[in-house]
Amino acid sequence: MRPRSVVLLGFLFFVNIFANARDLLSLSGAATNTTNAHTLISLSVPASSDSQGKCVFRAASPLSGSGLSSIEAFNDAERIISAGKLNETGFAGTRGLDYPNSPELHQSSNCSLHFGPTAALLRSGDVLTKSDFAIAVPPDAPIYLDETLKSQACPQRRVVIENPKPGDHSLQVSLAGKKGYEHPITVVAGLTSSIGARPENLGPTPGQTGENPKDGLKYVWIPPGTFMMGCSTGDNECVDDEKPAHQVTISRGFWIGQTLVTVRAYKRFAVATGRSMPPEPDILGRALNPAWGNDAMPIVDVNWGDAQAYCGWAGGRLPTEAEWEYAARGGSTEARYGPLDEVAWYANNSGAQPLDSWRIFNGDPKNYLQRLKDNGNAIHEVGLKRPNAFGLYDVLGNVWEWVHDWYDQNYYRSSPSQDPQGPAGGQLRVLRGGAWVIFPMTVRASSRLRHNPTVGTYTYGIRCGVEAGNI
Repeated sequence: MRPRSVVLLGFLFFVNIFANARDLLSLSGAATNTTNAHTLISLSVPASSDSQGKCVFRAASPLSGSGLSSIEAFNDAERIISAGKLNETGFAGTRGLDYPNSPELHQSSNCSLHFGPTAALLRSGDVLTKSDFAIAVPPDAPIYLDETLKSQACPQRRVVIENPKPGDHSLQVSLAGKKGYEHPITVVAGLTSSIGARPENLGPTPGQTGENPKDGLKYVWIPPGTFMMGCSTGDNECVDDEKPAHQVTISRGFWIGQTLVTVRAYKRFAVATGRSMPPEPDILGRALNPAWGNDAMPIVDVNWGDAQAYCGWAGGRLPTEAEWEYAARGGSTEARYGPLDEVAWYANNSGAQPLDSWRIFNGDPKNYLQRLKDNGNAIHEVGLKRPNAFGLYDVLGNVWEWVHDWYDQNYYRSSPSQDPQGPAGGQLRVLRGGAWVIFPMTVRASSRLRHNPTVGTYTYGIRCGVEAGNI
């Protein structure tokens, strides 16, 4: 159903679509606007801040009889600072209870007045005459009326569309880097109105990176999507807890660490929170990062609680198991997103010489770690292997990554198809991705490891997720 038309006789009024505080576009001319429940109407009139902290508005003529009743006053930053009622000469309202003793009103040199969307109808006998539109836009913004281009370049930031046909029309404005703005308007000859729109910024693009100011790490935008979770088609190395493969939808995009959390980032966390660094990692007495001296190494020896605390401090959280696998696959349906030696550090390639780790383990399991120690196998600095299609490094290999979920071997048999959060409880937490000491058959996108959440080891690390809007 069409929203109700609103006409305010004798004044220039604005319809503000609140999205981004920049790139105000305004259209003026003989038109009424159609609104919806999220639209406000604003009367642009001189305003001042008096000594008592009031935003005082004065209109050129009485506003009574307009059918408008609810009013809110805004400062330059568009925060609501007062509310009140219309009267014959204008409006004066005090600050709202949400902003007691706020200095913002005194700092604002250009208050604006916003009316709630109520009906003010044309009266019978009104005389309708010539109509036109005056459009103020940023330079080069294409302007369309009913999909007909009316202006392309506007160096003066103002275009007049003369005498459009009365009736219903659609206004479209395009801006680079913004969502296209479209709004229905109704042209009525002899009336003056304007429409202002702040086109919304386009959302992040898949694989777009942004730096988290809290921990200094880069994060990658992962868009919403649907994928097959669990054992990959044709993967003969899956075990029972990776089955059955099942379709999962991630309904909201999110940010995730481009790399594992580094020693440098964790040091910032430790200083900020007063926590101690984890025990220094070693393999049978050989130090893997002496005195935590290599800041580009991934942090390890953290338990689930440490990982959760770090991500919370960084403004995020541990990703769910489903989010992690969706991001790790990067759109791939294979067990790995590339040849294993190109994308991952694991037991065969993380030392001085290549090894056949599975053969060594099967032949002499008791001395397996000793063989790795003697070969110089170790953790590696983040970001040295090939990233996946989203631009994520080390999602396979190097160190295991704690995720949010409790572990249940049979969870995949009944897990939700949209945004699964894991079992409600359990004894063990899940880690994903594989590590530098692990055989090749375990370093796959669907592999799952479970462990006591209170224990960290030299192969357990962190990768955080962050909600949209927080990077």
